[in-house]
Amino acid sequence: MLVNLTNDAWFGLSIGPYQHFAQSRMRAVEEGIPLIRSAGTGISAVVDSVGRVVTQIALGSRGVVDSGVPVALPRPPLYARIGDSLLAVFVGIGAALIIRRRKTRNAGDAV
Repeated sequence: MLVNLTNDAWFGLSIGPYQHFAQSRMRAVEEGIPLIRSAGTGISAVVDSVGRVVTQIALGSRGVVDSGVPVALPRPPLYARIGDSLLAVFVGIGAALIIRRRKTRNAGDAV
């Protein structure tokens, strides 16, 4: 379970609290675990492991959420299992291909 305690007061009544909430939901989806979010002045909510909002208190509202904790996914998603290491592999392959292409292009110019 992911617990997110935050105070979005510095965002004010802007798009900021909505974006902050969306980012928290995305972390729950990436890891395949539920999210319990308590925001002193933002959006408080319970979100399940696939990103669906079970219950929420809107921005600028006061209230209490009484909800059970959703269950995590039985098997973690691909990102939770592999993480950023797969991204590093793709970046490494891309860099190697760019370097190789530049070397072959420069070798052709030398002739």
